[in-house]
Amino acid sequence: TMIPRTLFTMASVTVAAVASIATGAEWMTDLEAAQAKAKAENKAVLVDFTGSDWCHFCIVLRRRVLDTPAFEEWGADKFVYLEVDLPRTTRLPEELLRQNNALVKQYRVGGFPTVIVLDAEGHALGGFTGGMTRLPDVKKALAPALAVHRHIQCARAAQQSNAAAYHLAAAYEIYPDNYRIFNAWLREELAQCDPHNVYGWQT
Repeated sequence: TMIPRTLFTMASVTVAAVASIATGAEWMTDLEAAQAKAKAENKAVLVDFTGSDWCHFCIVLRRRVLDTPAFEEWGADKFVYLEVDLPRTTRLPEELLRQNNALVKQYRVGGFPTVIVLDAEGHALGGFTGGMTRLPDVKKALAPALAVHRHIQCARAAQQSNAAAYHLAAAYEIYPDNYRIFNAWLREELAQCDPHNVYGWQT
């Protein structure tokens, strides 16, 4: 019996959708494309610095957490996903390898795996280094960066400068200590929005 082409197409789409759900998040490799997508969707960029073919803890983190449907369900409305891979045996395109090495240097990545949350402009907001095997632990580690990102989004959407200053000051207050080396941009914006230190961010 001949199967109608429309039914075959529908079945193919259904299978593709199920496969997409089963494999969890879609990981991009181009930073500029990930930033553009994050900006369009009002999301942060979650960057996984990994050694996919040699780093045991990187592989475990991806398999047990980042590539699971549970993680994708939690992160779907929060993140665009970017993989920054530095494999040892797999050969990457030269341009991608240059980008990944530059990002490791730019964000001062000293160990693998490292997971960093960026805003759409590329500012590092927080993250963690080291293998994790449980989603609750990853959520907890990323919570400060997500809180910073929410305040930044509110500041960008604010209609009045004092409201923007309030949210920027809140973001500055909760910026993770080990990521404060990256927040000079925030100080500059606060100096413009709150030059008289009304919100007490300048000490």
